[in-house]
Amino acid sequence: MKVFEEGYAKKLTYLMLITIVIAFVLTGNIVLLQTNKIIKDEIESKLTLQSKALADQINAFFMQKGAMVRQMSTNQTMINYLKTVQSRNDALTSPYYGEVSSELDAIKAQDKTVEFVWVVSKRANFYIGSEGAKTRSDWNIQERPWFKDDLSSEEVIFTEPYIDYLTGKLVTSGVLEVVENEAVLGVIAVDILLDDIPGIMETYVMGHTGYPILLSRNGTIMYHPRPELIGKEKLSEQPGGVGSIGKKMIAGEKGLEIASVNGHKEYIGYAPISYSGWSVATVLLTSEALEQLKYAKRLSLIINVISICILVSMLYFLLNYMLRGQRRIQAELVQAKEEAEEANKAKTHFLARMSHEIRTPMNGIIGLSELMQKTKMTVKQQDYQGKILTSSHVLLRLINELLDFSKIEAGKLDIEKVAFHPEEIVRRLSDMLGIYLGTKQLEIIIETESEIPMELIGDPHRLEQVLLNLCSNAIKFTERGFVSLSITVDYQLQHEIFLHFVVEDTGVGLTAEQMLTLFEPFTQADGSTSRRYGGTGLGLVISQNLIKMMGGRLDASSRLGKGSVFSCTLPFEISSNQRGNNLYLSQGYEDMPVLIVEDHERMRKNLANMVKSLDLSPTCLTGWQEAIHHLEQQAGEIAYSIIFLDMEAEDMYGVETLSRLAALVRGSHSITIAMTTEYGRDELAKIEEAVQPNAVLIKPINRIDLFRSLQAAFEQKKESYFVTNQLVHKDDFLIRGYKGKILLAEDHEINQQVAVELLQDHGFSATIARNGHEVLKNLDGTRWDLILMDVHMPEMDGYEATLLVRQDKRYKSLPIVAMTASVVKEEHNNCYRVGMNGVLTKPIDPKVLKDMLSEYVPLPYLDILKAMERLDGKIPIYHHMLKTFAWEYVSFVDRLQETIRTGDYSTAKRMIHTLSGVAGNLSAERLFIVSKQFEEKFNNSIDLKRYQECMKELRQQLNDVLALVHEIYD
Repeated sequence: MKVFEEGYAKKLTYLMLITIVIAFVLTGNIVLLQTNKIIKDEIESKLTLQSKALADQINAFFMQKGAMVRQMSTNQTMINYLKTVQSRNDALTSPYYGEVSSELDAIKAQDKTVEFVWVVSKRANFYIGSEGAKTRSDWNIQERPWFKDDLSSEEVIFTEPYIDYLTGKLVTSGVLEVVENEAVLGVIAVDILLDDIPGIMETYVMGHTGYPILLSRNGTIMYHPRPELIGKEKLSEQPGGVGSIGKKMIAGEKGLEIASVNGHKEYIGYAPISYSGWSVATVLLTSEALEQLKYAKRLSLIINVISICILVSMLYFLLNYMLRGQRRIQAELVQAKEEAEEANKAKTHFLARMSHEIRTPMNGIIGLSELMQKTKMTVKQQDYQGKILTSSHVLLRLINELLDFSKIEAGKLDIEKVAFHPEEIVRRLSDMLGIYLGTKQLEIIIETESEIPMELIGDPHRLEQVLLNLCSNAIKFTERGFVSLSITVDYQLQHEIFLHFVVEDTGVGLTAEQMLTLFEPFTQADGSTSRRYGGTGLGLVISQNLIKMMGGRLDASSRLGKGSVFSCTLPFEISSNQRGNNLYLSQGYEDMPVLIVEDHERMRKNLANMVKSLDLSPTCLTGWQEAIHHLEQQAGEIAYSIIFLDMEAEDMYGVETLSRLAALVRGSHSITIAMTTEYGRDELAKIEEAVQPNAVLIKPINRIDLFRSLQAAFEQKKESYFVTNQLVHKDDFLIRGYKGKILLAEDHEINQQVAVELLQDHGFSATIARNGHEVLKNLDGTRWDLILMDVHMPEMDGYEATLLVRQDKRYKSLPIVAMTASVVKEEHNNCYRVGMNGVLTKPIDPKVLKDMLSEYVPLPYLDILKAMERLDGKIPIYHHMLKTFAWEYVSFVDRLQETIRTGDYSTAKRMIHTLSGVAGNLSAERLFIVSKQFEEKFNNSIDLKRYQECMKELRQQLNDVLALVHEIYD
């Protein structure tokens, strides 16, 4: 039930408020941006028009001068003058001279901007100038700048500004040819003073900071607020954007741009003066031009603020209105939620408590059952004991499922991320599936791609749990045919891989109606299914949730009477610690021929693929009769190094078939490996040894077990001798505690017995402490290799005892492993918090215990098996060596100390060296390491402090080995 929370309502309201405010701000900004764009476009259009208007005004000035020149070029008197005068001598005597001279003077008098007016012949051999013009004979009219211009145009040409050397004033000349009947008679030129240009430019108003610029045809500045630039600089040669604009003006372009002038951003609008080829520009500071935008921004901000204030007020009143109605309901909902949570906690606590209470006696039942299997029993007793152990494991799995389901419902189930090896999971899975298979005649096929990386990162425990659930479920509902598990690479990224898992069976299958309730807890297909097959119906529910938590989805399909398929794809990180494929045989075995006899097609194909992945060359046959016939064809020269035999094949008729095969391979180098179930192995052991295969491979077959069986087979062929009866076996010659000493803290008597016998089986001596007080008491005087600490004990529990042990600096590095029947993560975390190194969950799994002991106690006092290998299994020799050692080294430390005290360091060094050699021969691993370290640190100028520490450690290790030896012979 969801509870209404006032804080949630406030957060929702604040979210709404923030959303609407953001919407208002965004809308306001969009409107403002559009308004700014419109205003800016209008301003820029206005500036462009200003430059165009100024250009038109200047253009009118030049057009007026141009009209004057054009009118003169059509004056008949001037045309007659140019036609009648042929030389300079005729220029002054022509009847038209006076009239032309008067008209020139009149034109000059009418326009104060006109300096001189000229009429010049085509060859410039004569001319007439207006009043004031020089007519001396010592200068040539061709020197006038305008006469040098190209005059072939039909339009008036205005020259570049120049300083008139007659008057010293800045002028430009408008020039046009006089043409009659397409014949050029001469030139009309009007020298125009530019004194009025500043007046025209200055009268053009462009704001407070604006100013105009006038350029001649080649870019010379004719007007500018800075007088020093006029007539001397070209705008196109100015730095930056201004120079670029000047080049565009010379090219006759028009436009509006922003350029940086003296550190200020300015609008520059430019336009050509079409008649003269000159151009103008209007300049205005951008800050002044865009002044209107500031007002628009302010207005928009005011509108936004007012709108937001109104909105906040409305939402505030709305929130209060909502909360008034909900506060009453909230109190009721909170109470209901607390009651539901308390009920859920009570259920979870109850299940965890019951799990703990049940697992504690289960530890005794399973432990004692496994110990009893090692004793001599009748066939009926063995059957009963096996069924007790199987039933105990079923009950334990049921407890685990109930606890996992409770964790899933409470949301307390976590997924880990640790490095693991997929092939190891497959190997453990195949071992467990072999137990579930029992006596069923099914083929369990495990197919894995060799391309799967050797090491991945994920949750191996939960992955193994899911696969075990799916596969055991398939075995339970399948009576004949096969159950297969295939693991393939779906796709792979740089640091991640997606594996596709498919579990397929040929079992009873499900109807469409049954599929609808497949993933409901405590539900099976129907009541009859539950009665026939048993189970809680939690396995698939837990698997579905675990797969979802690992990032996948469980898919299922089924057909009644045809079987079912369950599949999922899960992501895993690829570990950077990839050491390559370690499943490879030694060199020299490549392409070695292997014969596979298997009647099931899919199993046969899978075996062939696994053999090929090991670089061997398989040949597959479908049955025993075909295999026997095939081997008979080879006439005693059997070419196969290894022969795999399916003991459950239809044409395998027991001893008779085995005898025929044994006779065929006898004398050859072929090694036969039987492929059978756990039940089949027991049956195989009952037949006579002469016809038995050389080795047995237990189904289901996985890549690691197949590799190990091949490796062992090749090593067997490689050895040139056979193991004699003198070689020691695991229980033939065992010294109690030769691997180390363990302090066992356990108050339950049955669990004490189970743990002690398991530890002794592994070569450890165990001392029992019934509570934390006894643990502390046993610490003094004995050096322990490991403490196995039960968490729940009377008087002082394991938590308090561990805290007290860790407070003593002497035991700071002493490994402490918790033993608990609880599987609740919080309790495991508490173990680590108080200083424990690991957690061992009851019932104790012997394999897990063995791995844990190897991790925390890596070196034995005496490595007996290693010594036996060195002595070829000759136990009497080892007995003699131990007795001699005990007699010779009982007072070694005292003698060594006396030698060092007298200063005879060379003898002391020789004594230590001899001890390390003897320790190595006895395989006294700890004593050997300590003596070698002492030998390396020992020198003539020995450090007293270091010497005392080494001597103390040497005495301790030597006494431990002597104590073990005395246990044998005392």
